[in-house]
Amino acid sequence: MVAKVKKNSECEICILAGGLSSRMGCDKAKVRLGRRTLLGHVRHAAKETGLPVRVVRADIVPRSGPLGGVYTALMKCRAESVLFLSCDMPLLTPRLMDAILRSGRLERCAVFTRVNERSGFPFLIWRDSFASISRAIGEDDLALQSLARRLKAKHYDPPTVHRWRLANINTPDELEGIRRVLFARGVGESCVAAEIETAIYQRKDFCSATSVSPSHKVARHARSSPNIV
Repeated sequence: MVAKVKKNSECEICILAGGLSSRMGCDKAKVRLGRRTLLGHVRHAAKETGLPVRVVRADIVPRSGPLGGVYTALMKCRAESVLFLSCDMPLLTPRLMDAILRSGRLERCAVFTRVNERSGFPFLIWRDSFASISRAIGEDDLALQSLARRLKAKHYDPPTVHRWRLANINTPDELEGIRRVLFARGVGESCVAAEIETAIYQRKDFCSATSVSPSHKVARHARSSPNIV
């Protein structure tokens, strides 16, 4: 059992779920993987940290990519720092979130997860970065890579063995790829991952969007270079 992170009113978790989901063909936050939706898996893992959890479904500044959600969350939140998650990363664990939170608290700095030299989710941003976010949107500089540089962020490099848990799901093909990866894995440290695997072995309750051929390419992607924006 994963120990819960000590509650701290200075931090909250925000799950971004306001994307267009154009590549999935339906609202990917509502796509089912096992017993829960993608969003449901992420929210369940986030709540295990013991921190307040917020879901952003509509951005104040539309069509601004993840920065639109970041801007919206910082406008609404009361916490001094926010850990941002994407709704399409159902394999995240509380332990991984805790590692990023502890890294950012030590130096009071922004922290971005880094895989293959690229920044992505999850990432921790402090509320006083709001002006920098606003400027980035105003300049149409919407990439997370640019935001990490703008904030002079520290990077969290997860151990290779855990990188598969950072896989995100944007297309039906990638959803099938995640199923293939989970088939090849044993039960993980997270009860969420265990639930997913149980559903997979039982072959039920999956979204109809999975009616595509298994993708070896997507399975390899999920193991090696997940969630890169």
